[in-house]
Amino acid sequence: RAIVSKIESLFSSLDIGIADLKKAQAQLKIYRQAVLKKAFEGNLTKEWREHQTDLPNAEELLEQIKEERQKYYEKQIEEWENKFKAWEEIGKESKKPGKPKKLIDISNLTQEELDKLDSLPSEWLYSYLAFAGELARGKSKHRPRNDLKLFENGKYPFIQTGDVKAQKIITSFNKKYSDFGLEQSKLWKKGTLCITIAANIAETGFLGIDACFPDSIVGFTPFNKIIDNHFIDYFFQLAKNRISAYAPATAQKNINLTILENLVVPFCSIKEQYQIVKEIESRLSVCDKVEKDIEDSLVKATALRQSILKK
Repeated sequence: RAIVSKIESLFSSLDIGIADLKKAQAQLKIYRQAVLKKAFEGNLTKEWREHQTDLPNAEELLEQIKEERQKYYEKQIEEWENKFKAWEEIGKESKKPGKPKKLIDISNLTQEELDKLDSLPSEWLYSYLAFAGELARGKSKHRPRNDLKLFENGKYPFIQTGDVKAQKIITSFNKKYSDFGLEQSKLWKKGTLCITIAANIAETGFLGIDACFPDSIVGFTPFNKIIDNHFIDYFFQLAKNRISAYAPATAQKNINLTILENLVVPFCSIKEQYQIVKEIESRLSVCDKVEKDIEDSLVKATALRQSILKK
């Protein structure tokens, strides 16, 4: 009876400690979201902004966005024309290069739409994700998708939604495409921001290597002079639940490219985006360390329970 009484007393103290650790874990998640929310409302850089003299206003920022989009489109057209010329020179034997899609005109959000959103600093504006860079789904056209021909003597990394969820910088993978696999897919460049649109909705990660991925993942390539990829990555971490709400209530949740293209994003100058990313990372790095300490403590608590019983 004395042993049982002592065990129960120690277990009770241990349970209280574990409950406190889990409560702290939950509070850290709330804190993380609060940091991101303040960042994308312009509050983290309010003091920094007051000391700047060369930031564009909202109208100038919109013009920059339009200009960079046009430059990007013209570059795509030039590359397509070169590929088309080369295709004609080899006697049109391979697949005809696809012409880039025409740019969609930027339309301002209505006042009714803006009224539903958080207010922004005067130098900021709301616009659509499609106007920040190129969004395109991965490719995996061949069926069945597990055909051995796709992977025999594979040498091109093939990333899947689980790989994106598990890694911030994606370097680990389970499969490699063969030359045949690559022909029906696309090799994305290192640094591409990957966004999942099926199963694990709106998980993000950066390619740490050149790789292929299926159409359940969208690749985002920013217009570098106006958008920082890390800024968009943190925006997705903030907006993840809102994006998930667009997914139909089916066994396999998924959203489509149009939903991502029409996602409303707060835009600010590229200079301020760099500062925002710096402010976020300085806070979340502390958060990450505390979360790691809590996880370690929870593991130790499990071991302590066994140690009490042994003693």
